Amino acid sequence: MKHFLLFILMLSSACTSNWPHALHKSQPDLELLNRPTNILVVVKDSREKSSLVPEERGHYCVGSINQMWGSPIPVMTADGYTLASGVGQSICDAFSSKGWQCYVEEYNSKSEIRNELNNYFSRYTATKLLFVNINNWFSKTGTTSTELEYKFGLSLWNRSMQLLGSVGEEGTRVFPVTSYLNPAENASLHAPTVLSEILSGLLKEPKIVSKF
Repeated sequence: MKHFLLFILMLSSACTSNWPHALHKSQPDLELLNRPTNILVVVKDSREKSSLVPEERGHYCVGSINQMWGSPIPVMTADGYTLASGVGQSICDAFSSKGWQCYVEEYNSKSEIRNELNNYFSRYTATKLLFVNINNWFSKTGTTSTELEYKFGLSLWNRSMQLLGSVGEEGTRVFPVTSYLNPAENASLHAPTVLSEILSGLLKEPKIVSKF
C-alpha cells in the first residue's frame, strides 16, 4: 500500500509539472536545390485561443496536461517564444545552417494577407518570402498517451508578390507515454520532433523546394 501511494504521488506530480515545449529548436531538414540567397519567413498563429490561459497568453499555449483530479493545466512554449516566433526561428535556423541569410517575422496584423506580406517584403532585402499559417497545434497529454492535432499552410512568394507554390498538412499524431512517472516530460520531448518532421515534409514538397 505504501509503495502504491508513493506511485500515485509521483504520477500526480509528474502530470502537474508544466514541462514547456521548446518548439523553436525543431529545426527541420532541408534539401535545397539552389544557391544560398536571402529569405524572409513570416509565421501567423491563426489558432482559436485556448480557454486555459488569459487571452494575452494564448499565443504561448500549445497544449494541456490532464491531472488526476482538477482541471487540465496549460502547456506553454519555452524560452519566451510564442508558437509563431518559435516555428519561424526553427525554420530560419535550418536555412542559416545551409548558408542562407534568413529573417523571421511574426504576423500580427489583421490586414489583408497579400498586402501585409508585401509590407514585410519592403522592410528586407529578401528575394523570397515563406509564409507559414498555423491553423492548429495543440497537444493533450494524459497518463498513457499524448494526442497532438495540427494544421499548417505554407506558401512561397517572390518580391513581385507572385505565388510560387503552396502546400498544407493537417492530422493527428498520437505517441505513447514512455515514462509513466512523467508523461508531461515525455510530451515535451516528442512535440518538437513531430514539428520538425511536419516542417521537413512541407519544405521538401517539389512545388516548394524547386522554387527556392
